[in-house]
Amino acid sequence: MVRSVKIRTASIILLLAAAVVGLRGQETAMKAYEMRMNGDPAGAMALLDSALKVNPGSAILWFEKARTHDWTKAAGCTKFFHVYTKMSPRMRQTRNCLAKACRLDPDNARYHFWAGENRALLALAAFYTPWRWVTIPFIFHNMYGDLRTAVSLDPQNPEYRFKMITYGRMGGLGGSRNKFLPMADSLYKIDPFYGVEAYKELETKKHPYDASAQYYELERKYPDHPELLKKMVLLSRRGSANHDNPVYYCKKLIELYPHDTWALNQLYNSLPAERKSEILPVMDSYLKSVDNDYGFYKAAAYRVLGMYYASVQSTEKANEYNALAQKYNPNNNGSATNDMKPPIKQ
Repeated sequence: MVRSVKIRTASIILLLAAAVVGLRGQETAMKAYEMRMNGDPAGAMALLDSALKVNPGSAILWFEKARTHDWTKAAGCTKFFHVYTKMSPRMRQTRNCLAKACRLDPDNARYHFWAGENRALLALAAFYTPWRWVTIPFIFHNMYGDLRTAVSLDPQNPEYRFKMITYGRMGGLGGSRNKFLPMADSLYKIDPFYGVEAYKELETKKHPYDASAQYYELERKYPDHPELLKKMVLLSRRGSANHDNPVYYCKKLIELYPHDTWALNQLYNSLPAERKSEILPVMDSYLKSVDNDYGFYKAAAYRVLGMYYASVQSTEKANEYNALAQKYNPNNNGSATNDMKPPIKQ
């Protein structure tokens, strides 16, 4: 009787200890994420390395370390050979950290998706390094496996399914076009925009697919779909959208999705020279909306303002905004995926 009580007590203590360690891992990962998003990826990496010495079995710490490696993969890459000397080694470090995260938490679809995206980038980098061409089929094979696992764990996520079709087709995996069509059909039922994009990816000379009419219809049905709005920005430049002016779509994206910094640069580039000043009230409103947010989002706007003031020969203001952008995101870093969310999704 006494022995069984002691065993139960010991088990409870171990469970509580594991819970405390897990909680500390989540807190540290979140702190590292905040440091990275506020312009200090080196500090984030130091914090994660220190935490992993104490808690090497934390999947979330390995995941955030992978994302920190990925964040700085292009830093200092200004020449072609840097793909081999700088970028590829960093992406392989990302791969290794993601592999550990997936092993420690095999049922986490997000980790497997990141692993697949990372391998896709490694395959692309291998195209630029001929002595690595022999590795490309193996990279694609493992990439497809990661994405397939992500889809099996989160079957309703349209992005996961779309990437599996796109990269699988690109890598010559999964069989013929006809074997991918049922996947595209299933995707269309989940998210029609991604479904149309998948059909477009499967287009061949023998099987042409005109998505123009589909995009028009999708915009009427889903006017606030973020990825569809991005598509309409590009289509409107060719006069193939309901609104011929990409400025309309860029402003709508910024208003609805302030964390999608892609639209900031697109808006600036879409405005003709005589209308560039229209960027000022938009950036003012945007900066107010992210005032209490991470520096990364502010940096994107500061860079645009720096470009604007440089274009009107206001050097002092241009330098001021460029300095702010440098403070919050020194190397204009970014993520391999659209997933900019915290390590613990909120």
